[in-house]
Amino acid sequence: MPVIEFKNFSFAYPDKNENTLENINFTIDEGEFAVMYGPTGSGKSTLLRQIKRQIKPHGKSSGEVLYYGVNIEEIDELTSVCDIGFVFQNPESQLVADTVWHELAFSLENIGAKTEDIRKKIGEMACFFGLENILGKSVHELSGGQKQIVNLCSVLLLQPKVLILDEPISQLDPINAREFLKIIYQLIRDFDITVILSEHRLDDVYFLADKIIVVENGVIRYDGAPDITMIKSRDDENLKNFLPEASKLYFKWEKDITADKTVPKTIREYKNWLKKFEITPNIINNRPCGNSQNSKKSDKFKKSDKSEKSVKTAVSCKDIYFSYAKDQPDILKGLEINADEEEILAVMGGNGAGKSTLLKILAGILKPHRGKIIFGNPAKSGGIKNKTGYLAQNPKAYFLYDTVEKEIFERAKSLENPDYKYINYLVNLFKIEKILKLHPYDISGGEQQLTAFLTVMLSNPKVLLLDEPTKGLDPNLKQSFFEILDALKSGGKTIIIATHDIEFAANYSDSCCFLFDGEIISKYPPKKFFSENYFYTTSINKIFRSYNNNVVCAEDVILN
Repeated sequence: MPVIEFKNFSFAYPDKNENTLENINFTIDEGEFAVMYGPTGSGKSTLLRQIKRQIKPHGKSSGEVLYYGVNIEEIDELTSVCDIGFVFQNPESQLVADTVWHELAFSLENIGAKTEDIRKKIGEMACFFGLENILGKSVHELSGGQKQIVNLCSVLLLQPKVLILDEPISQLDPINAREFLKIIYQLIRDFDITVILSEHRLDDVYFLADKIIVVENGVIRYDGAPDITMIKSRDDENLKNFLPEASKLYFKWEKDITADKTVPKTIREYKNWLKKFEITPNIINNRPCGNSQNSKKSDKFKKSDKSEKSVKTAVSCKDIYFSYAKDQPDILKGLEINADEEEILAVMGGNGAGKSTLLKILAGILKPHRGKIIFGNPAKSGGIKNKTGYLAQNPKAYFLYDTVEKEIFERAKSLENPDYKYINYLVNLFKIEKILKLHPYDISGGEQQLTAFLTVMLSNPKVLLLDEPTKGLDPNLKQSFFEILDALKSGGKTIIIATHDIEFAANYSDSCCFLFDGEIISKYPPKKFFSENYFYTTSINKIFRSYNNNVVCAEDVILN
């Protein structure tokens, strides 16, 4: 008997003429690992929330959602709370307590667990996940990735039979993302937990899955085993960009593809597959690094040649030290870094390394204990100080009004001299005309991210500080997001991004730097940055490094 089953299920939000979900039919068996993906706004989160009664969205529905053959609406409250665990896309929206310990205890206290049992279960969970050192910390001091781990632990303390994860690795660095997925896979293997995971970053999850479910425009487009689903979607214009980077290259080169073909799954399998081609070290495509690397991009996205003009520093950090409390160790220790005018700088590093802290210091939200921030030419009076725009990880923190249109134009009224021509330019640039009349909470995570970013741009800041901006964006939206960044950069903006998205940084940044132990330990163009890394690099680099270490993206490769 299936654990979860959707039967002819349709759903429409209030006051909507069209269904958000249309005639959904699929089953998930006990102990199965199902990965769900699809374009931003396709209805994935809405679909997943139908399984958890406590967070089911309001609206009109038809058909059935069954849990072990019983309608979700008919199972008792305690069973629904404990048996079906849900980890949200935005970790901050799930946190309710002030410290990590209290956050972990909250769910157990709510079901009436005894104090002794609570302490025992939290102790076991903390040891398994390595949380001992942060149990007494405020949840507000945690990185986005640490918050996500705490949320997962809070859910697992109830020992659920079904675990639903809505983009759980979007705020985890690549190393921690893989460790997170290993834990999920171990839970499936050792405890027979059924897992449904929605994700845009598929490189590490696609072939771990037993089943792939593709949602597009509110319908199930594909439903089946990973190999079969991948082969079916490889020529689909809307979905082929979602496939793992290595598989895109595979389908470009491999001519003998049939419906029952087995696609390479691991780096080792891809390396063995490459042996059939006559590949020499001279495979590197002669093209510049940075955001002009994708050969499919038009000439309007070509990177400006900084050698033709003098490079000016937009912002620099000098000997920055910072800690959140006097009795705590410094998070930043003598940090120094420069960002040039009209540069997209990607700041990378592990969860908790201090990337978000650095952006907040640059934005003036936090003050360093020592050191200084210099904007523009220090010889100029004032430079561009106070001309920063900061986009935090949680886009919902920016929403005050009941429509996207009001979020933009009501905020504009608070400006000293609102430039409505510039504001309309932003609306067109961000391509959000179709959602202007919608409530910010009724749009997808990617659309919320774009809306929040646009509100940051209203004051026309010179330096943009973006914390995990590609979180919630599907691959097609990431391309559009880059076009926005490129247009803003061409207009004189400097853009500093804290990100775990290796593929985005490799394809679209001008420079990448690595934050470790409170310091910036390297800053290079993306090709040099990733080609010199062993673990923290792209899947394409791992596959081709034995032929040419400078291969970082698929567009770097020439097939002889």
